Order: sequence, then C-alpha cells, then structure tokens
Amino acid sequence: MTPLRMLLVEDSPDDAALLLWELKRSGFDCRSRRVESREEMESALEASEWDLVLSDYILPSFSGIDALRLARERELDIPFIMVSGKTGEDVAVEAMRAGAHDYILKGNLSRLAPAIRRELVEFRRRREQRAAERELRLLKQAIETIPLGVTISDLKGTILYSNPAEARMHGYAVEELVGKDCRIFAAQECPEERRIQPESFVMLGRESVNRHRDGSVFPVYMISSLVYDPDRRPLGVVAVCEDISERKRVEEALRFMSTHDALTGLYNRAFFDMELERLNRSRLFPVSVIMMDLDELKLVNDHYGHAAGDLLLQRSGQMLSSLFRSEDVVARIGGDEFVVLLPETDDAALARALARIDEVMCMAKGGAGETCISLSVGGATALESGTIMEALRLADERMYKVKQQRRGRRRSGWPE
Repeated sequence: MTPLRMLLVEDSPDDAALLLWELKRSGFDCRSRRVESREEMESALEASEWDLVLSDYILPSFSGIDALRLARERELDIPFIMVSGKTGEDVAVEAMRAGAHDYILKGNLSRLAPAIRRELVEFRRRREQRAAERELRLLKQAIETIPLGVTISDLKGTILYSNPAEARMHGYAVEELVGKDCRIFAAQECPEERRIQPESFVMLGRESVNRHRDGSVFPVYMISSLVYDPDRRPLGVVAVCEDISERKRVEEALRFMSTHDALTGLYNRAFFDMELERLNRSRLFPVSVIMMDLDELKLVNDHYGHAAGDLLLQRSGQMLSSLFRSEDVVARIGGDEFVVLLPETDDAALARALARIDEVMCMAKGGAGETCISLSVGGATALESGTIMEALRLADERMYKVKQQRRGRRRSGWPE
C-alpha cells in the first residue's frame, strides 16, 4: 500500500467515502481529512502537511476554484486534482487554467489513481529540481565568495568558469578568462604544469608557481580533481588555487631565524655545528677555520650601554660578511665569539684571509661616536676528513694567545 496524506474538499460524506474506497482499492493507504469551507481548509493546512488535495468543483459555501486559490496563496506546490460530477469542457478548461493538475469526473473514477500516481511522481520531480536548484545557488554563492581561486575547465584545458578570487589573484576580470587555456596561469618557469594530463589523475595536490597578468610569479598550492558524468566518464577538471606567498614568507622567515643569529644576521651556533659535522665528513678538504673574539665588548657595554655593544657586534658581523665567499660559513657562536669555516682552503689561502681581516679592521676606524672594531683572530687548517675539530681547537688556542697579548691594554680615547 502507498501511504497518502490527502486533504479532501468535499461536502458530501457519501462521495468522500466513495473516493476513499476507490483509492484503497487502487493500493493507497489514505490518511485524510474532509473539509467543506474556507475556514476548515485553512485550519487543515495549518495543522498538517498534505501530499494531495482532492476537491469537488462546487460546494454550497465554497468552490474548487476557491480552494485552489487558497492553496496557491499558501504557495503549496502539491498535486491539486478536481473531482466533480459537473460535466462540460468549459468547466475542465476553467479548472486547468486556474492551476488544477487534473480534472476527473466522479463517474469515471478509474482515472483517479493513475492521475494521482502521475502527479505524485511529477511533484517529487519538481521538489528534487527545486532542491537541486537551491543547492546549486548555494554552491555558486559559496564559490563566488570564498577567497580561494576556483577554475573549471574541460578535458582540453579550456576554461569554462573561474570565480572572482581566481580572476583577481591573476589580474584578470572573470569574463576575460572564459574560453582561455587554463595554462594561462602557469609560470614559464614551471613547464611540468603543461605536461599534466587530466586523464592521469583523480585528485592531484601540489605546490606550484603561477603567473600574474603583469608577468610576475607567485607560489600557489593547487588541488585539481576530475569531474565525472553518471557513467564515470571524465567531463572536466575543477582546480582550487591558493596564493601561499604569505605562508612562504613566514616559512622563510622561520627558516632564517632557525639558522641565523638575530642580532648580526650571521649563521648561529646550531647551523655552525651542523655545517661542522657535514664538512668533517665531506671531500672538501683542506678546510680552514678562523676563530675570532671581539675585544673589549664588556667595556663598551659598561661605558656606553648595551645598545652600543649591540651596534659594535652588528658592524663586526657586516664587516665579516663582506670578506668571505658565499660558500664559507660565517657564524656568531657566542656573545663576542665569531667563527668562519672555509672549505677547500689551504694554509696559503688562510693566511691571505687573515691578512684581509687585519687590513679591513685597520680601515674600519668607526664614525663619530662609533667604537673601532678590534678582533683577536686565530686560524688553522684541517688537511683531511675527521680533523676539523683539531683545527678548531688549534685556531681557538692561537686566537686566545692574541687575546692574552692585548689583555690589560686600553685603546686610546677610552675613559679612565
């Protein structure tokens, strides 16, 4: 039995019983309510939901047309079928024009069950269509407003749709992108993007580099998904794109902070230790080591304040950075201690590096109010793998001897 909630607009109890009997005979399990006035119909519509309205055409104080209008006022999109004993083509035409889904004569109730089944199927179809349209509107609104770029393309890569975020991200208007090849976004530096075939993946997530309309490039994270028809044949590709420039800047800043000294911008102790271990196992020998200690930093802090001491450390770091190659490791490993690792550098090259440091220190006398840079320096060379630690110890001893020779002496101009 098919359950059916039916509102019956009928003034005759006998006719109502006949209709219910016919529907039961045709396989319907009816839960019905009979009304015969506008007030009763309004009350029934307020009290419950109905799958169907069956209405007589003429009632003593009401009519089928009035009942139909009331249903339309309530915006009820449920089947409304007129069942009447009044014959005549003009009557049926009037009912159908008013919005009835069918008009059936009481003398021909064999049509009633098929008409109800047909209209219930049609009602479900309309309801599903409205739900799909509502879902589509919500989806479109969501895609139009999210800050992520969304592009839909066919299997050849022709853009069928791009949302405003995608267009803004790449410097275009939405209407400019439709019909273009989706590779318009791919940076020339990333030709591999051009080789991705839609048929080769179901969902693909990756970092890439995209190109702005002005030619500039920026990093993105993309997720591409295939879209299928009901028979699982691929129809196109949906790509979601996020500009990750800010994330990359933060990651780069964090990486820099993890390997560099915050005050001088030189490498820090942690990075130095890793490089020391790496070079100790490498084939980049000979490797030379220079140990340095900034002279009289404590005196600067005591007489001029820690801001002056920090400035002296920064100037020392800038000076050392300018003296060495990009492959050399220049690090601040303590409060006033600096060290340099020089791969593929023998004793002769080390001597030249030490001479450069002395020469630059003599030239860096400092401006008005600035303290001169003075470093105690020692160096040594490791000739083979596994000997860098010994060279480091020897360079530290030589640096300390220089430091001892200078201890107790004050630079000219220091306050007594």
